[in-house]
Amino acid sequence: MIGCFSGFCTVNQTQVHRLPNSLSRAPLKRLFFKTQCNQQKVRRQILSRKFYMSNTEELKEENVWDYPRPPKLEKTKQRLRVIHRGKVIADTQDGYRILETSHPPTYYFPPESVNRSLFKESNLKTFCEFKGTAIYYDIHVEDSVVKNGAWCYPETRGLYKPISGYLSFYGSKFDEAYVGNEKIIPQEGDFYGGWITKNLKGPFKGAPGTRFW
Repeated sequence: MIGCFSGFCTVNQTQVHRLPNSLSRAPLKRLFFKTQCNQQKVRRQILSRKFYMSNTEELKEENVWDYPRPPKLEKTKQRLRVIHRGKVIADTQDGYRILETSHPPTYYFPPESVNRSLFKESNLKTFCEFKGTAIYYDIHVEDSVVKNGAWCYPETRGLYKPISGYLSFYGSKFDEAYVGNEKIIPQEGDFYGGWITKNLKGPFKGAPGTRFW
């Protein structure tokens, strides 16, 4: 097994510039209205917070509909952090991000950058057509347990081999998550783990009605 914590690894897992061609016109109007509402919600969240420039590099404007499929894996110079109940769960400036059409980026932390003493492997397993099988971890912080808060691909393949054993986190399940000095907004949905920053343009997959985009 490559880079995971346990002795074994089982496997598993504004404006619309483009929308999938498979959507019919009638549902599209309803979907567009829902999407605009969700985009306005994200915009209000962004405007209500104070932002600071990253201490490493400036975030460039990106449209998630310009991200490729299969997804692109790239290094990031941004400092990445996850904090819960005042305790640092993970902190790195040596991470990766994955860019996939319609999704905000997911960020991957090297195993040595996380507080391993807080992690316990759960029974959840999922499968990704690109990265292979994933295992999940519950994070134990004092008297709280973040169920399936992080996941790991112990043996990724092809283009994604560099993140074998790396950890990614659901921003929605932790008190704070940061890209640079910017506190992120979690991607909607119970399956996706993207992190939204102010430089990103959507709409973002994850809201009700978008699962099969």
